[in-house]
Amino acid sequence: MAPEEIEKNEVETKEKEITLISSVQTTWSKRKVLDVLEGINWKSIFLPLPRAWEDAIAALREGFEFRDIVEEMESSGIIRLPEDKQIVASWEPLIKGISHAPPERKVRCYRDFTSFDSERQIAMEYVILALRARTGRIETQKWKELLCEEIDLARKESASDARRLKSELSGHSVCIDSSGDLEEMLRSEGLEVKRIVVDSPALPLDVLRWEMRYHMKQGREMPDDAISMRIKEHLEFLDLLIKSRTFDDAYAEWKMIYRRQN
Repeated sequence: MAPEEIEKNEVETKEKEITLISSVQTTWSKRKVLDVLEGINWKSIFLPLPRAWEDAIAALREGFEFRDIVEEMESSGIIRLPEDKQIVASWEPLIKGISHAPPERKVRCYRDFTSFDSERQIAMEYVILALRARTGRIETQKWKELLCEEIDLARKESASDARRLKSELSGHSVCIDSSGDLEEMLRSEGLEVKRIVVDSPALPLDVLRWEMRYHMKQGREMPDDAISMRIKEHLEFLDLLIKSRTFDDAYAEWKMIYRRQN
């Protein structure tokens, strides 16, 4: 094989490589991701944020202040406050960190705004169900239906996300907080995938989603009593959140509780 053909094959192989980094939605977890990125010679990075965020990140890379960018995003309807407050807060250290990367390194946001908004609406429905659970019994069937809707939405979105990521890969790519469904679809597209787990989800609803997805893949229904147990844990976390100074503090404390229980 000629040297130029070997070089071409090496480039093509690198463009089929992607590292998936898993974290949780807190500032301390996203800072850990930054530490991991320092050891990776990445050429493009994909964030699970609406595509409209790309312009905001580009403005940050040009020297604009993060606070001013957030205000502009809110006024233009890209984000909603206070609903998206924790999303903005948790991603701030990572976005600021990668904004200092050389200009040839590409930063992409791969989520569709419509599905992102649907996820936001589902989150509000969880709030309503939690309030009902406070004043009466847990409506397990309604929780189950909402969980199935959310899981199905995520699976459908992962298919389009995988195609977009594959078409935009450039050199060694990194994708932050991709779902298990997206990982499977990237592998099915012939990509070489490596996953690095910085932090595993510990919140009750996150664990419940994983358990529901596992049962669905096995063709079985998750028992109602198991679902009810996770919902009760979710209500306990909400109590902890109210007492805590920040979401980050509440998550860190719950993570210690979860470790002791498991």
